Amino acid sequence: MMNLPKDTLIKHDKAYLTKIIKESPYIFEGTLVKKENAFCVKNGGVYTPNVVHVNKILRGNDLKIGTVEIIMEEGSAEGTDGWIHMTTNPSDGPGFLRLYNGQHVMFFCIPADSSIKQKPEKIITTDNTVRLQPKDWYTTSAIFLPKDDGSISWLNLSFKNKKELYDFLSKHSNIKIPKEPH
Repeated sequence: MMNLPKDTLIKHDKAYLTKIIKESPYIFEGTLVKKENAFCVKNGGVYTPNVVHVNKILRGNDLKIGTVEIIMEEGSAEGTDGWIHMTTNPSDGPGFLRLYNGQHVMFFCIPADSSIKQKPEKIITTDNTVRLQPKDWYTTSAIFLPKDDGSISWLNLSFKNKKELYDFLSKHSNIKIPKEPH
């Protein structure tokens, strides 16, 4: 594989993140509070429901602060780990990202595929009626946020802190940057 200069990778990744932002009707910060066992198979794919507490909404008119269900592809039938296919670099092919309870994440989501049905014994009740899934099953549809105001990375992009990430996001349409408490 050819090594590209860092500035070329950064330019590519800014364009890639911009595409995900533009194509995500739901962008929010949330904390993973519960993972369920894999519950549904559709066309050979296994899907896992996760309950996320929405802390801040940047985009999503029908989303409210509280819990929401996020369906993730490639759940583990043996445990309660939620998996999303993601890439560390779009040209590297799929990789896995593991979410843990208590993890604080910025999610880029779309409405969940309505053909992914819940089993009656696995119906999850949340504060939001919308069911979501990551923007892309095979791309980075989440940014992990540190507990402090430390640096944030996404692919080859680095932000000094959440304010710098918010400054980047605020350049896009329909993004409402929440005010931080002082």
